[in-house]
Amino acid sequence: MNICGESAYLYRTKNQDGQIVDFVLPEKRDVATARALFKKINQISGPAAGDNHA
Repeated sequence: MNICGESAYLYRTKNQDGQIVDFVLPEKRDVATARALFKKINQISGPAAGDNHA
Protein backbone atom coordinates (compact mmCIF):
# COMPACT_ATOMS: atom_id res chain seq x y z
CA MET A 1 0.00 0.00 0.00
CA ASN A 2 1.08 3.61 -0.43
CA ILE A 3 0.97 6.21 2.34
CA CYS A 4 1.87 9.74 1.28
CA GLY A 5 3.61 8.30 -1.77
CA GLU A 6 5.75 5.91 0.31
CA SER A 7 5.47 2.12 0.08
CA ALA A 8 4.38 0.41 3.29
CA TYR A 9 3.06 -2.95 4.45
CA LEU A 10 -0.15 -3.31 6.46
CA TYR A 11 -0.33 -6.22 8.90
CA ARG A 12 -3.46 -7.30 10.76
CA THR A 13 -3.70 -9.87 13.53
CA LYS A 14 -5.75 -10.72 16.60
CA ASN A 15 -4.41 -10.37 20.11
CA GLN A 16 -5.04 -12.86 22.91
CA ASP A 17 -8.33 -11.09 23.75
CA GLY A 18 -9.60 -11.47 20.18
CA GLN A 19 -9.20 -7.78 19.33
CA ILE A 20 -7.97 -6.84 15.87
CA VAL A 21 -4.54 -5.18 15.87
CA ASP A 22 -3.30 -3.33 12.78
CA PHE A 23 0.20 -2.05 12.24
CA VAL A 24 2.03 -0.53 9.32
CA LEU A 25 5.68 -1.09 8.45
CA PRO A 26 7.43 1.24 6.03
CA GLU A 27 9.49 -0.21 3.21
CA LYS A 28 12.66 1.10 4.86
CA ARG A 29 12.70 -0.12 8.44
CA ASP A 30 14.36 1.59 11.38
CA VAL A 31 15.64 -1.29 13.54
CA ALA A 32 16.02 0.78 16.71
CA THR A 33 12.45 2.08 16.42
CA ALA A 34 11.07 -1.39 15.72
CA ARG A 35 12.83 -2.84 18.79
CA ALA A 36 11.49 -0.01 20.96
CA LEU A 37 7.97 -0.65 19.65
CA PHE A 38 8.07 -4.38 20.41
CA LYS A 39 9.64 -3.74 23.82
CA LYS A 40 6.75 -1.41 24.64
CA ILE A 41 4.20 -3.96 23.36
CA ASN A 42 5.78 -6.63 25.59
CA GLN A 43 5.59 -4.30 28.60
CA ILE A 44 1.88 -3.70 27.98
CA SER A 45 0.72 -7.19 27.06
CA GLY A 46 3.55 -9.51 28.14
CA PRO A 47 5.78 -11.48 25.80
CA ALA A 48 4.28 -13.87 23.26
CA ALA A 49 4.16 -17.56 24.15
CA GLY A 50 7.56 -19.11 23.50
CA ASP A 51 9.31 -15.71 23.35
CA ASN A 52 12.66 -16.05 25.10
CA HIS A 53 13.88 -12.58 24.13
CA ALA A 54 11.92 -10.49 26.67
